[in-house]
Amino acid sequence: MLKYYCVVDDAITYYTDRVNKLMVLSDYAERLYKRHPALEKQFKRVLRPCVELERKLNESIKGTAPDAEVFFKLDHTVNGEKHRLLNPAWMLLGSFAGLEEQPTLETIIARLRRMSQCERDILFINYLRDLEAEEATKELYYDITEDNCGNLFTVLRGCALEQFTRGRLIDLYANFDEYVDRLETIIRPAVDIIIENAELYEESVKKCAETIDECGGISGYMLKRHKYAMSVGGAHRAHLCVLMPYSISLRDGIIENLDTYIGVGIDEIIALRNSSRENLKLSNMFKMLSDETRLEILQAICKRAMYGLEIAEQFNISASTVSYHMRKLNRGGFTESYFDSGKTYYRANRDGIRHFIKDIEEYLNNQ
Repeated sequence: MLKYYCVVDDAITYYTDRVNKLMVLSDYAERLYKRHPALEKQFKRVLRPCVELERKLNESIKGTAPDAEVFFKLDHTVNGEKHRLLNPAWMLLGSFAGLEEQPTLETIIARLRRMSQCERDILFINYLRDLEAEEATKELYYDITEDNCGNLFTVLRGCALEQFTRGRLIDLYANFDEYVDRLETIIRPAVDIIIENAELYEESVKKCAETIDECGGISGYMLKRHKYAMSVGGAHRAHLCVLMPYSISLRDGIIENLDTYIGVGIDEIIALRNSSRENLKLSNMFKMLSDETRLEILQAICKRAMYGLEIAEQFNISASTVSYHMRKLNRGGFTESYFDSGKTYYRANRDGIRHFIKDIEEYLNNQ
């Protein structure tokens, strides 16, 4: 079994994307290759396991179950947008995926089946809070006890939800065990295929898990790698995702924790995108230095500061041409100007030149 990885998470992701016609992973990869043609091979290396797993799922799973929308159709959030981690399938299965080191579909379903009525109420209230459908649910969450549980119909009927969403939640609540069994049947094929193809993605998962451990856990990872400070209280759990390799998503857990869903390729994808930007930046810098006269002017200014007319006379060019070249060199950070005794002087920007040389070294050493 792979640390921080639960096949159920990716199975839910797969069906959620199919039902809601969300971005196809292979299409995302192709768009990425076109935007960064110089780094296509590197992006393909990162995304190949993810795209290949999606392909194998598509080959084996034709269509979706008739009632799949009941579990996988996404709800609108309070801002009118759809969040990938907000549908009943995530509520029923994803909520428990982080409570064990490497839970199976069987252990999650077994846990759902033995839930008390009070625990079921808390599960639904917490989901409503995620939807931000009704302000009152925030207070009800703390008031549910064994004495008053089992009667959330009034709350569900009164929540500001779309008609479809309200109807399916009431039905799910009233026929909980039946729907749990149905969801297990629907999701089982994807779970089995993901398990059968573990060799595709296990290296990516292990690498991502090792990075999290090297950072001292999920809180340290988010801070060191993505500059995000997680809250101090609660237990933070990492979920690695193969079928969402390009993103990081946060979701409130069911027992005061924060579930963090991390795409197994996110670090490398970000690094490659940054590298692509560095390519463009360095390319532009080299273009600034590609003019022979401009390069000779920079060489002269590196020896001593010179004013505009002096440069024009030494290189036999017009004052407007001097201004043109110096704007380029100033913009690139190679030179800087100052005014003295009625004249504009230009001198070498030593720090800028050192940074340029350092950027070249880092770029070449990281390839």
